[in-house]
Formats: sequence, structure tokens, C-alpha cells
Amino acid sequence: MLHKKAERIVGSTSDVDLMKALGAVHFRRVVVTNKSMLRKPLSELGLDSLYSVAITRIVRAGVEMMAVPGI
Repeated sequence: MLHKKAERIVGSTSDVDLMKALGAVHFRRVVVTNKSMLRKPLSELGLDSLYSVAITRIVRAGVEMMAVPGI
């Protein structure tokens, strides 16, 4: 039951083992300071297509949350 609940929030399980995938897996914290980008949904920033990144967390007003559609 808990697995299904988590899957609804973060998505389905992948068979890909990132630790065995070609290339490196990196973690970066990025701060957006360009005022024209503020208050835009992540999808409008286009970071995934521009930089081939996966955004997994967002911090707003000191609160960390999952990056889900619509944020």
C-alpha cells in the first residue's frame, strides 16, 4: 500500500540502475536569481530540454518539496 502511495507522488519504479548507467550522476543546487524567471512553473524554464537535467526537488521559502507537474 505504501509503495503505491509513493508511486502516485514520485512516479513509477524504473528498471534503470543509474549507478550502472554510462556517464556520471551529479547533484547540484541551483539558485534562480533572474527576476523574470520568478513565479514561473518549471516547465516554462525549459531546463530539462536545455541542459538534459531532471529536477527532483524545489526549495521555496526554506521549504523543500518534490518537483511535481504544475510546480
